[in-house]
Amino acid sequence: MNIDQALLTFLEESRELLQQMEDALLYLETGEQNEEIVNAMFRAAHTIKGSAGLFSLDDVVTFTHVVENILDQVRSGETRITPDLAAILLPCSDHIGTLISETIDKDGKISAELLANGELLLEKLKTFANPPMGNSSNNPQTGMTSTPLEAAVLDKIGIEDGTVSTDNWHISLRFGEDVLRNGMDPASFLRYLSKLGEIVYVTTLFDRMPAPEPWTPNPAISVSRLTSNRMPQRKR
Repeated sequence: MNIDQALLTFLEESRELLQQMEDALLYLETGEQNEEIVNAMFRAAHTIKGSAGLFSLDDVVTFTHVVENILDQVRSGETRITPDLAAILLPCSDHIGTLISETIDKDGKISAELLANGELLLEKLKTFANPPMGNSSNNPQTGMTSTPLEAAVLDKIGIEDGTVSTDNWHISLRFGEDVLRNGMDPASFLRYLSKLGEIVYVTTLFDRMPAPEPWTPNPAISVSRLTSNRMPQRKR
């Protein structure tokens, strides 16, 4: 599967997720707070944001990140889905779909009018946050840090004395501990990457693995590093 096919698959999946969000919002705006439905909405936004990041759809990631934060506060009980909030989230859901479609159809060139509409929606949405959000949401943190690789691993993927000696891409994935609780499957990143090129080597780092006694199965605590070749770039 090439990059264009993968993008079309993402477009189709995102439409399905956004429809689920819309259906959930129409149900919740009546005032009944359903934890299962709220969690499903959060997972939909979280999945769209993560998948958009894989394709470098930065405008989609930035906008969806704010929606995701609001839904996370609803999950935690800090905020409730009121008719007023639903009235903002519904056009936000539509805006995410339009952003994705326009980004893919126009090779990443988004109109100034669409971006301006998004800014207006975000300003309204941020007023429902508890506490109100600032502009820091424009730069969502990945929480990634670097960890030195063992010499044997560096040699295997073609790195010597800090210099890359092959045309391979070296990618490091470090997920937050709540990634599984939030409904995101880290393996989905590997599946998407495998559609963009051939993964020639994968290793898992266990530097954050706790002792067996206090360990619980929910936190994500491992780091995956992989090397891939033939990773095409999106046309600009």
